[in-house]
Amino acid sequence: MPIDYQLLLQMAYEMPGQRFTDFQATVELMETIGAQCNKGLSKRSKAINADD
Repeated sequence: MPIDYQLLLQMAYEMPGQRFTDFQATVELMETIGAQCNKGLSKRSKAINADD
């Protein structure tokens, strides 16, 4: 699931400053979750392909 950075930048620009920190934390969390999902899929793919 790719992250739409253009949309995220637009949302950040329109957001009040006090909420920007929360927004940044949300983006970092999304990136972390994405990285963990990719790592899990990579391990699963290697395990499946090892059976062949």
